[in-house]
Amino acid sequence: MRAKKQGTYAAYLKPPGKRGNRLHSQQQKQFPRHTMHQLRRGHGALVFTLLAVNSTLCHAATFELDNGISGRWDTSLSTGMSISTSDPDRNLLPTVYDGRAAGINGNDGRMNFKAGDTISRVVKGTTELALSRDNLGLQISGKFWHDDLLENGDARFKDFDDSGFDSLAKFSGAELMDAYVWGEFQLNDRPLDLRLGQQVLSWGESTFIQGGLNVINPIDANALTTPGVEIKEALIPVNLFNLSLGISENLSTSAFYQLEWRATVQPGCGTFFAQSDASQPGCGPLYAVSGRTEAQQENMQLVNPLLPAGANMVIPRISDDTPADAGQWGVRLDYFAEELNSTELAFYVMNYHSRLPYTNAITADYSKRPGSGFFLPGVTNNPLYGGSNAKPLAQAPLYQMAFPEDIRLYGISFNTSGPWGISMSGELSHRPNQPIAINGQDFLYASGFLDTESPIVDELFGLDIQAPGSGPILAKAAGLYGTQVQGYRRKPVSQLQLTAMQTFSDIWGADNLLLIAEVGTVHVADLEPVETLAYGRDAVYGSGVEGAAIACKNPALKQDYCQREGYTTPWSWGYAARANLTYNDLLPGTVVTPSLAWRYDVEGYAPSPAPQFVEGRQAVTLAVNFDYLERYNAAVSYTDFFGGDFNPQTDRDFISFTLGAKF
Repeated sequence: MRAKKQGTYAAYLKPPGKRGNRLHSQQQKQFPRHTMHQLRRGHGALVFTLLAVNSTLCHAATFELDNGISGRWDTSLSTGMSISTSDPDRNLLPTVYDGRAAGINGNDGRMNFKAGDTISRVVKGTTELALSRDNLGLQISGKFWHDDLLENGDARFKDFDDSGFDSLAKFSGAELMDAYVWGEFQLNDRPLDLRLGQQVLSWGESTFIQGGLNVINPIDANALTTPGVEIKEALIPVNLFNLSLGISENLSTSAFYQLEWRATVQPGCGTFFAQSDASQPGCGPLYAVSGRTEAQQENMQLVNPLLPAGANMVIPRISDDTPADAGQWGVRLDYFAEELNSTELAFYVMNYHSRLPYTNAITADYSKRPGSGFFLPGVTNNPLYGGSNAKPLAQAPLYQMAFPEDIRLYGISFNTSGPWGISMSGELSHRPNQPIAINGQDFLYASGFLDTESPIVDELFGLDIQAPGSGPILAKAAGLYGTQVQGYRRKPVSQLQLTAMQTFSDIWGADNLLLIAEVGTVHVADLEPVETLAYGRDAVYGSGVEGAAIACKNPALKQDYCQREGYTTPWSWGYAARANLTYNDLLPGTVVTPSLAWRYDVEGYAPSPAPQFVEGRQAVTLAVNFDYLERYNAAVSYTDFFGGDFNPQTDRDFISFTLGAKF
């Protein structure tokens, strides 16, 4: 339950210790909870940045009607802007644009902005209505937004265009968020809570690190990039039925069945925080090489007039492979162990479909060469410039974004009070069949050249190509031309994370200091040797498996990328921390809250997509929030992304300014 009229970060975090999992109090019955705890998963560094920047007031209007209905109406409006403080990093730009990277499918957003450019200029608002009468209630909320910079501004490289984007990724729009009914009943003298409709349901104990137990609701990662974003704007409610039953004083159970599937919303291609030009809805296609512009690859006659009309180096996108709405459910059991220092224990079982996209491909079809049009360089030629021995294909390899179904999840969590009043919590999750992404460059290479001798071709397709020229014969005999191949494999993946929180009073002239720290580790079992099959690593760094890493022969590329590093490792770990100071009387009627947040991925590389840890990756955010009369607020923040040899976010630094009001 979100506390009323508290202006600190602590207002959104119930202390882990001694909170129990008792069913709603009377006050919670009137106003169902929407707290920061509900966001405890996210989209990499963007989630950490959001948690690092935002601490806003809750200012709601409450009312009573003559018919016994109680209500609350909460509305917030804000305007803000963000400015880039980094120029594009040459090491992350393709060679054709004077860069040193091996990939060309993630540069649009990078090249659309330079240091000093405004990256977002937005006006937005949220409104939330809660009604209750006796043991029944209704919750409705919505939001609107208009980004004038993206809607009407000029881009440096490619025009801003949100055609085909997810509705939540469009530059302007409005969206219904919560829309559910709830009721509290008695079943054999035991409390029974029911909720049905579009809602957010948060399980687990994570605060900063994604990928754990809290996977029920997808994240609007695009909203996380908006200046002045509130926590509830980043959560995507989904239609589900939720039941909670008190079994005894210290034991309760909960279950849900999800009625629809929704994907995580990514920043659209061409916007500042977009990491891809091809994976989001409305984006694509893929381009085959780094050494030619997109226009040249779409029409290879611009490079060599002797090539046939329509020759190109484009990998088209086909419709996404989306999962069914059915088949997503979860059960949890909560036990409040008073004999164990009043520790709350919870046990979880879930089945869900991925909210994150993976890349599938339809392999090239060499059997249809006559009248081809698609033109890819042969393995004996320079891959960046093509050549006379290049292979024309009638059917190019195709790609699609896929969302694997039926991921099983088992977990346990705890929260308690530790020594010196430290609130402590943690969770352990295990997925025996977690999809993890194969390196995209290697995967698409194999899909286009499945009849060539290469470790990844052998691993993915089972072809043992030894005799020169035998590849096409073996591939055709195996029926591999024009077939679908998955860009991921399923592996057992476990994740452990621990969180500690402590509050100090009257320190450094502040009324209080809030410290939160979280450490986590991920383990992936049964990984193949990277020489055989590599997982993860952003496509900007090119291929790494022998036979696919032909681009590394080009001296224009950054040779540091031409190594067996940066791929998914069996172990990875890191931590995140935040410090909040609260000054209640520094300015008249104003609560001033400076904060410092730091994230450090210490060692190893977690599975893609959206890896929890990328070795050496760091992010630091400095912010100051001003809350005046519990109604008006202003904030300024600066975020610096740095560190890591394979971190594609190092040129995404920015500063944000926000003004807002709540009614």
